[in-house]
Amino acid sequence: MLFLSDKGWFSRQQRDVFLDRLLDQAEAEMLAGVAQITPPGQYVNSLINKGTCFAFCIEQHPDAVQAGPLIEQMLNEILGEGWICHSFLANGADSSGYPQGLQFDQGPLLPWQAVAAPVLVNTMFILQDIDDSNGGTLVIPGSHQVLAQTGSGGAIGELPSAINLEGPAGTIMLFDGRLLHGTGLNRTIGKRFVATMSNIESWMRQQGNWVVSVHPEVLRWSSPKLLHRLGLCALI
Repeated sequence: MLFLSDKGWFSRQQRDVFLDRLLDQAEAEMLAGVAQITPPGQYVNSLINKGTCFAFCIEQHPDAVQAGPLIEQMLNEILGEGWICHSFLANGADSSGYPQGLQFDQGPLLPWQAVAAPVLVNTMFILQDIDDSNGGTLVIPGSHQVLAQTGSGGAIGELPSAINLEGPAGTIMLFDGRLLHGTGLNRTIGKRFVATMSNIESWMRQQGNWVVSVHPEVLRWSSPKLLHRLGLCALI
């Protein structure tokens, strides 16, 4: 796991724009009766269609996320240049929800586990202060190394207990796609959101079916870089 602190990575203004747009969208989907409600809480899917700030995050554009060029460089080194966006959604933890079962996102993509670098890396935008009281994401530190070293079909054995992430609003977290994680239990009266962007190596199939789901209006103003990140054109 790598934390990029709230000091200069995701500015307060960028965080506020992102969070305000997300909260308005979440409320609108609830009022329209189309919200996706999961056991932990509300999810907001297909962020690409719901605000230019989200599209610019997929590009890692510094106007939307100050640390974008640095994040892009790290993803280039881990996944190779030409990596693409697997999915981008907001994960909610509601006060009436339940903890999410622990999972690792790379699992469904490959039929094997290897010690080599991950083929999926998550970028999590922490939009509100999170801790164990409001459903801060549960993780088992080091579990990505255990799964990688165990290999395919091996016995994992006993793992350490999960802990809740703690971090101030505006923090950005990058983590290995083999890390066991899940939404925690929100014991407050408010709704808590984080947004998770998964990125994968360019040869892999994406979870988001962007060909079907991206609105034509978004495609009309999309840059070549964004179209590539969506898997809709070759790397230029």
